[in-house]
Amino acid sequence: MNVDINTEIAKRFGINAAIVMTYLWNEHNELLGDEKNKIHSKVWVRCSHKKLSVIFPFITLNVARRAIERLLSGGILIIGEFNPSRFDRTAWYAFTEHGYDLMEVNYGRK
Repeated sequence: MNVDINTEIAKRFGINAAIVMTYLWNEHNELLGDEKNKIHSKVWVRCSHKKLSVIFPFITLNVARRAIERLLSGGILIIGEFNPSRFDRTAWYAFTEHGYDLMEVNYGRK
């Protein structure tokens, strides 16, 4: 998979966080028309650390976790849990207003 990352975002958050952020932004744009992923007026992307390590084999589970933590603490993403089963703990991510603005400036909306 080819990932087009913005160098300014990579400088600010690190290369792995920039890769994860770009992936989540692309998924977000694909889900814009899907009403089941719109919760509380935000588009949420369901994604696990394991999924990220499978999509990007050069990203380990720990690297994926740290990248997500960096984006959460940086105010780019928020986390939720909207799984139908209470036993399914897979996280859902949505962009904050700041994160949304940052991504629109650097990547635009599809």
